[in-house]
Amino acid sequence: MIEKKSFLIFKDSLEVRKELTDEQLGKLFRAIMAHQLGEDYEMDQVTRLVFSPFKAQFNRDDEKYAKTRQERVEAGKKGGQAKASKAKQKLAKGSKAKQT
Repeated sequence: MIEKKSFLIFKDSLEVRKELTDEQLGKLFRAIMAHQLGEDYEMDQVTRLVFSPFKAQFNRDDEKYAKTRQERVEAGKKGGQAKASKAKQKLAKGSKAKQT
């Protein structure tokens, strides 16, 4: 699991809250927290049922984040190499200059 500092909960996913009691909503929130922190959490049948779409979305978001992160790592490597070679070229041209 990639360490991230945040996660998204989409507003349309929150419609389920209308159908839950405060206790059930608290259990759902605890399940979401446990999942995001990589911890185990014992869930009753209702919580597990309501949590499953959230878990699927979190997993899709994590995959998308990992892909984007890897693409940025690769682009950064390429960008850094180009800058380094340009810096060497400028240094070489500057070393030929004579002060008058």
